[in-house]
Amino acid sequence: TSSASIGASVLMSKHVSVYNIPISYSFKTGLFFKKNSNAYENLAIKAIIPIAQKKLDGLDVTTGNITELKTTGLGDAILKVNYNLAIQKMFFSFGVLAKLPTAKENNMVKGHNLPIGTGSTDIDLSLFCSKSYENKINAHASLGYDIRTKMDKDGITYDYGNRLNVMVGGDYFINIFNVGADFAFYSIANDNISATSYSIDMPGI
Repeated sequence: TSSASIGASVLMSKHVSVYNIPISYSFKTGLFFKKNSNAYENLAIKAIIPIAQKKLDGLDVTTGNITELKTTGLGDAILKVNYNLAIQKMFFSFGVLAKLPTAKENNMVKGHNLPIGTGSTDIDLSLFCSKSYENKINAHASLGYDIRTKMDKDGITYDYGNRLNVMVGGDYFINIFNVGADFAFYSIANDNISATSYSIDMPGI
């Protein structure tokens, strides 16, 4: 079976607004478990086309007055591919995401450069797995590695650093509640960050 979808979303703030157009397509495949009837495999492909708008107050170098600087254009596009596998109450997902530098870096507005994108190509690799036990306990873990390429601008090299993400957690179903906890670790260049989160959810709400 296969499915396709197209949608829209908006992220708005005082100075930046992003209008996203996500386009998705997924289909069943038999890459590794074609002869196993208990396994379900599919590939999911998603593209996100962003239209970004930036605005702020600045000096108009032509008139010498403070004025609103505003620009709108194509942002950095995102392409993501996921391989998903469900087998014997276990779920695995491996994904590759690429952020492409499709936005303008040199975007002059009234004497000021208002770049719409970062100018770098970023690659994110992710692996997620989960297993359920007796329909009450669910354990999950994920591993991700974000590759950030360098960007050169005005003779300056910007290096945002690669990032490693590790997360383990689980949840337990009690009556109408899901009680869960996640433990996460992030490593960005030479900086390490640890985090813990807890949750209680009511399914369907």
